[in-house]
Amino acid sequence: MNTDVELENSTGSESPAKRHEFLWLKDGNVVLGTNVYLFKVHKSVLSMHSSVFRDMFELPTEEDLDMGSSDIGAVGMAPELYEGVHFVSLSDDGREMEHILRAVYERGYYDPHSDEGTLEKFTALLRLSCKYDFSVIRKDVLGHLSRLYPTYLEDYDNAAKAYLEIFGNPRSICHLPLLKAAAEAGIDDHFPSLYYASSGSRVIPILNIFLKSPSHYPTMHRLIDGQQSLGKAIQDLMGAFIMLTERCICVHMNQYHPDIFDGEEIPEVFCTHNLVGLSSESLFSKKFPLRACNLCKESFSRRIEEEREAIWEAIPSFYRFNKTWDEIRAELPTQ
Repeated sequence: MNTDVELENSTGSESPAKRHEFLWLKDGNVVLGTNVYLFKVHKSVLSMHSSVFRDMFELPTEEDLDMGSSDIGAVGMAPELYEGVHFVSLSDDGREMEHILRAVYERGYYDPHSDEGTLEKFTALLRLSCKYDFSVIRKDVLGHLSRLYPTYLEDYDNAAKAYLEIFGNPRSICHLPLLKAAAEAGIDDHFPSLYYASSGSRVIPILNIFLKSPSHYPTMHRLIDGQQSLGKAIQDLMGAFIMLTERCICVHMNQYHPDIFDGEEIPEVFCTHNLVGLSSESLFSKKFPLRACNLCKESFSRRIEEEREAIWEAIPSFYRFNKTWDEIRAELPTQ
């Protein structure tokens, strides 16, 4: 027996959910209920884009069996109705569901080649495209994230310099929310570079993001463990830098340089998780131009770049990935 639902919230009073302004389609044949909005859309459209909704709508109902379904012995469900239309209650936030439905119905609502949308929009598309297997949107979102957080060190260096602001925020502010959304979507195993980027965060922001739910603890532990391993590797890199340049100063220059390491530079180069700032160009041309003679700079630069590449190759292992970069690249969608 079909029943017409009366929407209530958790306190038993009338639900505040209201019809969405333009995702309430007159010819829709399913109502999706959330905490904020009601969406009247089309089963056929959702089924075309999402395997989860397709499977959901293919389950036989009592009405299907009454109309002569060929499923012998099948037991039909009695779907809830809203104003006579099939009703599905969703636990997702209505504002996030709005983003995924607009991406389905509105051409150009989401452009994976543009970073001008909001962070909330992107994380909603990331979470829900994976949860409901909106395969095309999921591929676009993963490709977008791969562009911002590449798997090659040179590409990452370039991305970090080119995308100083993403989704309307400074890039550094976005790392932790994106990592949290990736973990919730179950795709963080594709993005060691997102863990790497998040390692530049201080402890308090990390705790504020991940302590809210025990389900986030594994991601937090993985991040903090990797942060420690990365920090140790960078200290070793700077140890190599000191050893090389001290030898040059003593043998080729035979003098003391006051720029050796002043109080401001020490934390920046020794207590960092930022490989971009430790490139040979940054160290020898910007931070410490007097710590190597022209004769030595070329060979020293090669050594520093080799050390940086070695650290980058080890990043998946720092964050307990049981995969190499090549294996991770093979799993990501091609653009």
